[in-house]
Amino acid sequence: MQQARIARVQGNQIFAGGRWLTAIGNKTMRPGDIVWIDGRCAYGNQSEGNIAPVIVPDGGGIPVFWQNGHHQLYSSSKLVNGILGTPHHRMVNRGGRVVFNDDLDCLDISIGPDRKTYILQNGSYEQTDPDDGKIPGETYEGQAGVSCDGQVIMPLDMKDYMEAGQSYALDEIGKLDTPLPYGPETPGYGERTIISMTRCELNGGWFESAKNYCLFISDYVIIHYMEGLNWHDGGGGPGWEEADVGYCIDLDCYLDLMQTPAGLTILKGNYYRDQDTSPTHYSDVVVETNIPLPDGYSITMTRRNKGQQEHDSVDAEGYAYTLYAANGQGICSLPQYYPGKFVAACKLPGQSWLVRIGKELYRCGKGQMQPIGGYGLGNCRLRPMRNNRNWMKGDS
Repeated sequence: MQQARIARVQGNQIFAGGRWLTAIGNKTMRPGDIVWIDGRCAYGNQSEGNIAPVIVPDGGGIPVFWQNGHHQLYSSSKLVNGILGTPHHRMVNRGGRVVFNDDLDCLDISIGPDRKTYILQNGSYEQTDPDDGKIPGETYEGQAGVSCDGQVIMPLDMKDYMEAGQSYALDEIGKLDTPLPYGPETPGYGERTIISMTRCELNGGWFESAKNYCLFISDYVIIHYMEGLNWHDGGGGPGWEEADVGYCIDLDCYLDLMQTPAGLTILKGNYYRDQDTSPTHYSDVVVETNIPLPDGYSITMTRRNKGQQEHDSVDAEGYAYTLYAANGQGICSLPQYYPGKFVAACKLPGQSWLVRIGKELYRCGKGQMQPIGGYGLGNCRLRPMRNNRNWMKGDS
């Protein structure tokens, strides 16, 4: 059984789901209506005298929204189909209230304890060094932060996060040696380090209140080091364009940061050297930290080899991630997680949970994760809804 929209009606024959079907039931069917189909028939009933109406689950369950507009309800260990309605980018519910959002720059939408709607927007800051003594160029894209009722209530200046990325880039490039045997004692020796670009972007997270949020920021830094003898410009004058003997190192550096009300945490970094196509070095900065999630859940991020911060193995995942309930009970490991990937969870009867990871939905029990549904999940939270009749019919 699946749902489809009626395209044409001829007597008791309707065209839906790409084929002609026989209408079953006493409901008058019209083009544009959503009906249940099984490949041969279309079903529809309405209350008439002592005839029982179609039963819509209304005793509780977790509303599930797919970005294509499909409403479902997770109830009694299965997904129950509701209406195929209007597509939306994101959805959140609290109690019986439902809010949708279609802004692609929206990272998270929430309904706070005060019943107000909060929107977390991405944004970035970029600084470029023209390398000619002029003032560095600066570019802001979007207003990173949180808005409510059309007003920005928690603006974030992404420029404030550039120092961490630049410090990481300077530290890493300072550890690398060139093959040249020269040093400051050699006549004509010169060296220089240039940060040509820094970009800081808010690219993940969630927000419930000023005391309850978690944001993920990525820093990207392009840095150059050069050393050699008798540097000069193309005409032989002072400059850094050419050298009698010279060597350069170029790094593209990435650093992952986490901002919570408790402060800023540097998680991990990596860099690409000399335009390599994959990272050539990894820096597992934090040994262990707690990543808070909505509704009291959390992820513990633990360095696998606690004694090893730096490594060059592209095949080795430096961290293990474990999902925990609000009471501290371990739920399952998350091998597909990375900092900034959206995760939400909700307790089910018994020792099981419904879990969102990215845009996919899972049922988790006994430490095992079972995928359910499809791809394109729009829920920003997984929360039960006691009276769900309107949700299943698409009226909320």
